[in-house]
Amino acid sequence: MCTRKILIPVFFITVTVLTRTLFHIGDNIEFLTATGLASSFFLNKKLGFLTIFVSLIISDFIIGNSSIFIFTWTGFLFSPLLSETIRRRKFSLLQSTSVIQGLGLLSTIIFFLWTNFGVVVTTNMYSKNLEGLLQSYINGLPFLYNQLAGNAIIVPAIFLATHIIINWKFKISLNRTNNKLETKYDFRTT
Repeated sequence: MCTRKILIPVFFITVTVLTRTLFHIGDNIEFLTATGLASSFFLNKKLGFLTIFVSLIISDFIIGNSSIFIFTWTGFLFSPLLSETIRRRKFSLLQSTSVIQGLGLLSTIIFFLWTNFGVVVTTNMYSKNLEGLLQSYINGLPFLYNQLAGNAIIVPAIFLATHIIINWKFKISLNRTNNKLETKYDFRTT
């Protein structure tokens, strides 16, 4: 368990940083929502938060951020919070994947509403009233579409990959008859 609590967040941080910097897929297509959900679901909420914060610190150091970074950073924290609400419930793998995907889409919508609110509050792009807020939401719809489409694929993929990694057992043994080193892989779904 201790190794898992170290390796999984390190894996998520690496994937998230690489996809935000070197292997950027497209505007508003991100892995932070998925890694926040998965780390919180498979480990705990604190590691979900830590995964997101470390990923943002490293990647923002490389690519920079904007004046709304506080809204961006806090917006990504909704995914581990939402994941924590279902973490201890007993679902089948298919049910869990469906629920997590729903939470991923909900996290994306909350992130969109929160960060666009941040744009209205902290910048002069829109008037600081309800009309300006609604205009920012309308103008942001193409970005929301990209993020929803990306997370519809990325969230279940990360969730299933994590489930497989956690349940994949490695055994290395020495075959006494011919002195060969053998590796056995045992995949179990639990």
